[in-house]
Amino acid sequence: AREETRATTPSSMRQLGATMPILNALLLVRPLEQASSPPMTADKSYFFCGIGGSGMLPLACIVRAQGANVAGSDRALDQGRTAPKFEFLRAQGIGLFPQDGSGVTSSDQILVASAAVEETVPDVQVATRLGCARMSRAGLPAELFNAAPERIAVGG
Repeated sequence: AREETRATTPSSMRQLGATMPILNALLLVRPLEQASSPPMTADKSYFFCGIGGSGMLPLACIVRAQGANVAGSDRALDQGRTAPKFEFLRAQGIGLFPQDGSGVTSSDQILVASAAVEETVPDVQVATRLGCARMSRAGLPAELFNAAPERIAVGG
């Protein structure tokens, strides 16, 4: 039987609890040292454009917990808003960059962006110029689900 434990919740996460209840549910993961890396994330690097969003932040944490290298940018971070959630991301080992293209440095990175992210955003322009693979915010959960050894879907 697989044993699961709740991830340690830092004080910054407790502060976010009221605004991001879904993240608490998504952080029911085995400790990082016990987690296995599904083929979809092994030796991959993901860059989340808009990483502070309510859909992107949990996805970035899930991918990071599976062992992938994760970094990202967000306009709110550039504007100095919502610092606790960005401190939480840093504590997870996720690199944060200004949304000026400086965080997209290799064609090996996979750019994850929602449909709301314009093609004029510097991160998108640099990723396009480097030839980075691109994945939609909606496509990432499908890929995570399909790569999981055990699949459970909840709808409502």
